[in-house]
Amino acid sequence: MAAVDSETTRLLQATEAARERGDWHTVHRLLRDAYEGGTRLPAAALAHLGLAAWWLGEVGESLEIGEECHRRFLAEGDEEAAAANAVDVAVTWILRGDVTIGSGWLGRARRLQEGRPPGLAHGLLRYVECLGMLGEADMERAADGGRELQRLGAELGESTLTALGLAVEGVAEVRLGHVANGLSLLDEAMLPVVAGDVQPEYAGGIYCDMIAVCHDLADPQRARHWTETTELWCAQFSSAAMYLSICRVRRVQLLNLAGAWSEAEREALQVCLDVEGINASVVAEAHCQLAEIHRLRGELDQAARALEQVRVRGGNTQPEEARLALARGAGDEAVEGLRLALARSGGDRLHRAPLLLAQAEVGYRTSDPSAAAAARLELAEISASFPSPGMRAWAAHAHGMALLAAGDHEAALAPLRTAVGGYEAMSAPYAAAQARLLLADCLRDLGHDENADTEDLVASRSLADLGATTSARRAPPGGLTRREAEVLGRVTEGETNRQVAAALHISEKTVGRHLSNIYLKLGVASRTAASAWAHDHGVRAPRASS
Repeated sequence: MAAVDSETTRLLQATEAARERGDWHTVHRLLRDAYEGGTRLPAAALAHLGLAAWWLGEVGESLEIGEECHRRFLAEGDEEAAAANAVDVAVTWILRGDVTIGSGWLGRARRLQEGRPPGLAHGLLRYVECLGMLGEADMERAADGGRELQRLGAELGESTLTALGLAVEGVAEVRLGHVANGLSLLDEAMLPVVAGDVQPEYAGGIYCDMIAVCHDLADPQRARHWTETTELWCAQFSSAAMYLSICRVRRVQLLNLAGAWSEAEREALQVCLDVEGINASVVAEAHCQLAEIHRLRGELDQAARALEQVRVRGGNTQPEEARLALARGAGDEAVEGLRLALARSGGDRLHRAPLLLAQAEVGYRTSDPSAAAAARLELAEISASFPSPGMRAWAAHAHGMALLAAGDHEAALAPLRTAVGGYEAMSAPYAAAQARLLLADCLRDLGHDENADTEDLVASRSLADLGATTSARRAPPGGLTRREAEVLGRVTEGETNRQVAAALHISEKTVGRHLSNIYLKLGVASRTAASAWAHDHGVRAPRASS
C-alpha cells in the first residue's frame, strides 16, 4: 500500500476523532470532500465513508462506496477485510429488500473465508446466517450458532461477536419457550453494548433484537422501556437513521395499542417517507399499522390500499387482512386468509399467537364454535409457555369468544372480565372496549340488563373518545343493543324464535325477552311491524361465512 502523506494523515485523524464521538455528519463531509477532490483514500478510510453514509440513511451511496471499498481491499491483499466488507454490503442489500443480490455478496464473503482461520469476518458471516435461521424459525440451530459466536468472540477477544452470539441465543431461547433464560441472555448481551465495547452498527441491532422480542411477547411495558432506551442510545450520534426508523415503527405499534391513533398515523407516514429504500420490512410494518388505523376508523378502502403497500414490500398482512375482511362482512375471506397464514407459520408459536386471537374472533363472528374453540385451546397453551401480560389477555379474550360462540354465556363472564382487566393494565383501550362489548352482550343474554348497560356505556364512551367508527363500533338504530339488532335481523329474515336461539346460541326464552324489549323500544306490537321497521332502517342479519 502506498505511503499516506501528511495532509491525508491529518484528515484521517480528524475523521477518526469525529467517528469516535459519533459525529457521522462530519465523518461523511470530510471524507466525501476528499474522495470527490481526488484524494486517494486508503481502503479502511473509504470503508468509514461508506459507513457514515449508511448511518445518515444514504443507502445508495453506502452501497456504491462499499463496492468500491471491496475492490480496494482485494487490491491491497486484505482478504479478511474484504470478506467483512462483503458481509456489510450483503446485509444492506437484504434490508433494502433485494435478497438475491444480498445472497450473492454473502456467497462472495464465504468464498473469501475458505481455508482461512476464523476471524472477525467469519464471525460476522456466521451472525448473518444465524439471523436467517431465526427468520426461518430454526431455533435450535440458531441457538447453537449463537453459542458458536460466543466461543469465537472469546477466542478472538472480539466483544462484538460475543454480544451478537448472546443476542442470537437469547432470541432463540425466548422463541423456544425458555423466556426467562432468553431474556437473561439478552440482558447479558446488553452489558458490553452499554459499556461501549460493541461496534455501534451492531450494537443498534442488539437493541432492536430486544425490542422485537418484547413486541412478539406482547409485553408493551417492556417494549416501551427498550424503545425509549434505544432512542436515548441513538441520541449520542449525529444521525442514526436506520435504528431510529426501527424505534419509530415500534413506537407506532405502541401508540396504536394505546389508542393514540392520530399521533401513530403521523409517525407511520414519516417512517414511510424517511425509510423508503433503506429498510423494506420497516416500511412494510409502518403501512401495516396505517392499515389498522384506517380500519378502526372505518376507512376500509384506505386500509386495503395500505395492506397492498405491505404486500408490495414482502410484508405479512395477517391478521390485519382478516379483520378488514370481517369488517366488510366477508367472513369466508377472513377464515381462508387466517387458515393460510396459520399453515405458513408452522411451529413458530409467537407468530401464531396474534393469528389465533383473530381466528377466535372470526369464529365467534361467523358462528363457527369449533374454529373459535381450536384457536382458544392453542392460544391457552402458548400463553402458558409465554406468560406475558399481552398473552394472558389474548388467551382470556379468545376463551371468552369461544364460550360465547358455543352459547355458554355464564362461563364466558370470567374470562371476558379477565381480558378487560388485562387490556386496561396494558393501556390498550380499544381492545378493552371490544372485550367490554362482548361482556355486555353476555350479561344482557343472562338477564343482567343493568350491568350490561353499564359495560356498554363504558365501552361506547371509550370507543367514541378514540374515534373508532368501524362497523363493529356503530350503534344500531332505534336505541337497540347490538344483540337486539342481531335478533331483529334474523326475525326479519323469517327465522322462528327457535331458529334464532340456535343461531345465536341462546335460549328461546332469551329470544322472547329480546323481542319484548325490541317492541317496546320501537313502539310496535308485532313481528311484522318490527320487520318492516328493520327493513326501513337497514337492520339485517349478519352475513355468515360460506
